[in-house]
Amino acid sequence: MRGRRLDTLLAEEGLRAEDFNFLNLDIQGAELMALRGASNLLTMVEAVNTEVNLQELYKGAALLGEVEEFMAKNGFNRAAMVTPWHPSWGDAFYVRKPVVTMKTFGRNGRFANQMFQYMFLQLVARRQGALVQVPRWVGCELFGRTDPEPLLALPEWRESIDGTNGHAALLGCEWTKHFKEKIPAFASTNYWGYFMAHSSDLAQDRDFICGLFRFPPIFARSFESRLAKLRKHRRRILAIHLRRGDYGFGYFFRAPCSWYESWLSQSGLDPAEWLVYLCSENPATYRKRFEGFKITDASDLDAGSELAIYLDFYIMTQADKVLISNSSFSFMATMLNEKTTDFLRPCAEKEMLISFNPWDSEVLLRYAPPAEVHKRFILQD
Repeated sequence: MRGRRLDTLLAEEGLRAEDFNFLNLDIQGAELMALRGASNLLTMVEAVNTEVNLQELYKGAALLGEVEEFMAKNGFNRAAMVTPWHPSWGDAFYVRKPVVTMKTFGRNGRFANQMFQYMFLQLVARRQGALVQVPRWVGCELFGRTDPEPLLALPEWRESIDGTNGHAALLGCEWTKHFKEKIPAFASTNYWGYFMAHSSDLAQDRDFICGLFRFPPIFARSFESRLAKLRKHRRRILAIHLRRGDYGFGYFFRAPCSWYESWLSQSGLDPAEWLVYLCSENPATYRKRFEGFKITDASDLDAGSELAIYLDFYIMTQADKVLISNSSFSFMATMLNEKTTDFLRPCAEKEMLISFNPWDSEVLLRYAPPAEVHKRFILQD
């Protein structure tokens, strides 16, 4: 059988490449061969949908990585991919856009760090007209995110972690320019960093950010039913985050539970109206604190250890007041809380809780108490 290049075939049929903007390929492993024979057509089309193989299915057929490299050299990056029938093969959708990614995603911190990093990538992609590719993470299930995983090695841009001890240094960090300003000829980039500074830099994109982290129906229904159980006990919920675990050094201080008790005793909140929900690695330790108030935590809502952290996060996004730790976990939850504006956080310098605006504050207060103060905080707990 005579073989012909796509460019040749179009010419023989009297068809102009510029009349086409989409190419669909499903030719049993010969897709890369066909693409190599369509160099002229590829300069005209805006998108390509092609079958791809992650393992050898057809002898000598190119695998996804080879297709990915070829497409990138021609200005295309993978916007989506599905493997509905078998994990070894599927379809990939390529568009003429650069890509932003983070190969270390999931290694620079945990859940909330991932949310801040993902938020940054999405903001950059929206501003620069790029695609997002990230390794698979819990947000795929929890928030229904469907970004494809990265394959290619890309030029790296690193966040500077020097000079972050101070309000002035945090406002308008250099990396915020990547989503605030259009960068001419923006190229595909692999970012490294934490991307947490002052939330005022994010305020103009508040609606977009909140939209990134909506719970899909399967989680929303489950969490909402548990929230309803809490409100049967009391009409209003006070969520308190007592971060323990790996805290107790640098500016990651363990704010004593006594600070929260002191605030609550002077708050004037009516125990008949308010329920205290504890978010902590060890909530049982504090169940007998906060005298006069009904206390509850995730264990009362049939939440196992794996679900508890995400249920705690959800409750903080829905509570009527939230007292956080110096933690990106509870800070992010308050950013997504659209039910109230009553938020307090611990201040190590003042040794008390202070009010804050989640959309106009430092994500983490950067004052690092001396070692002896850390020890005193733990003893005061």
